[in-house]
Amino acid sequence: MKTLDPSEVEKRLKAWADITMLSLELKRAAMRKRHPESREDEINELVRKELSILKSEQDER
Repeated sequence: MKTLDPSEVEKRLKAWADITMLSLELKRAAMRKRHPESREDEINELVRKELSILKSEQDER
């Protein structure tokens, strides 16, 4: 197993965080398009519910 130096670990974690944030923003944008009448807090709740359902489905596999 290859050992990573701390700067490489930090670089990879930051890249993972950026991808995660982008993913969540894309999910929110899709929800806004599907539910244009919803407020931002409602959109966030819809995103959480959808992600929770997807996680449950993955856990069942």
